Amino acid sequence: ITAADSDGDPITYSSTADAGFNGLASLSQDSSVFTITPFSEDSATTTSGTITFTATDGVNVASSGVQTFTLLFVPNMSTTVLTQSLNLPSNAHAHAKFGSDVVVGEDQIFIGAYLWDYPPYRDQSGAYFIYDRDSANAGTFTYRQYITINANDVRLGDREHGSIDDASGTFIGGASYYSSYRGRAYSWRKNLNDSWEYDQLLGTGASGERFGHCTAIAGNTVVIGAWGYNSFAGSARVLTRDSANGQFDTVNYQLLAPSDLQASDHFGKRLDMTSSGSYIVAAAPYHNNPTDDEGALYVFQSTDSDYIQVAKIDDWPEKSANHFLGNEGVCIDSSSSGITITADFKGQIGVWTGSGSTWTHQQTFDQTTEGNGTNLALSGDYILGGSYTANAGHGGNTGEAFLFERNADSFAQLVELIPDSISTEQRFSISGDFNRTTGITVVGARDADVDGKENEGMAFVFHARS
Repeated sequence: ITAADSDGDPITYSSTADAGFNGLASLSQDSSVFTITPFSEDSATTTSGTITFTATDGVNVASSGVQTFTLLFVPNMSTTVLTQSLNLPSNAHAHAKFGSDVVVGEDQIFIGAYLWDYPPYRDQSGAYFIYDRDSANAGTFTYRQYITINANDVRLGDREHGSIDDASGTFIGGASYYSSYRGRAYSWRKNLNDSWEYDQLLGTGASGERFGHCTAIAGNTVVIGAWGYNSFAGSARVLTRDSANGQFDTVNYQLLAPSDLQASDHFGKRLDMTSSGSYIVAAAPYHNNPTDDEGALYVFQSTDSDYIQVAKIDDWPEKSANHFLGNEGVCIDSSSSGITITADFKGQIGVWTGSGSTWTHQQTFDQTTEGNGTNLALSGDYILGGSYTANAGHGGNTGEAFLFERNADSFAQLVELIPDSISTEQRFSISGDFNRTTGITVVGARDADVDGKENEGMAFVFHARS
């Protein structure tokens, strides 16, 4: 805190805290600098309190003022442990593939089951199952509802087809199998009761376009990939929400399709957007770079009216034929360390940092010693990755997942995530997501058998404590 004395006399600072604050954190002092150290989640006995700071020159006490502030005690991700396992809560059946996609919001999680049969007569309509975070036990969730499309073979809920914007209460779900791979995308909005209601059809692709295969949303902007567009060269549509009617404009959208794409590049198969909407990154994993499916990433930056391509990331130290850069996942996020892009290739994760047209390869690291590596999520200084084909000591295609933490300029493995109940052919880490603020990580195992039902699928919740 700061104070000034008109006579230039030395100032002495002090503080007092009430019982509420003393149950939440400790307070230390070095001259005018006060440091608040939170207690652990297990030790804290209160959630709010009051501190009174005093400044005096020995004669007069500075005039008082009241300020309210919120302390956010970010979870320690190194404490991440398994807290809950989930399986189909409604109309459970074999081959539903529950856990095929995972989206983690602030207080709710969405688990996809893309081969789930909508009762009583729809085949493979697919669905997302929504769970609420338990206020009394932050590491567990309670089932709320499912959202689906009442039609056959829509297959809503496949891998990386879903995305959420908590601030606007909007969920986007893709259905790239719709109508013989034409594909569609849909939106749902959260109501005042925290339940989700169908909102809007966001578009339908042409034959074989696979529109809706990957989605990302930030505020009033959504980007939707269609990697089958134009002989599988690929594309992505950018839609903006009309402030007047609250609907996304599905007619006047921007089409992202870089001019150097070739047939079968699969641009838009994986994509992501910063939370501010300032940047979009999309992978073209089968782009010849220069000759044989090395892959490339395309970076777009927002302007006043649209997005423009500002960079193409097509070179890194380990680049080789059949690397398929970004085939399993690409992410972009901003933090105190700047803007970071991550993408997988052949079991490894590449990391780039930069802005605008300038991006520098920072690191490549092995996330797994076996199987196909996946780049599932990026938030701040943490990456969620894994390998859904790894043996993991249990047999082929068991799967494993990892959290990586950035220290200085590089990422290193922080925690390995493998449930004790995992077994062969479950494909754990086929999907996953995490929320840095709440410390919640959810990983899908879509091929898990449950109570004798083959490939019903499961999802596992992990929690990091404050």
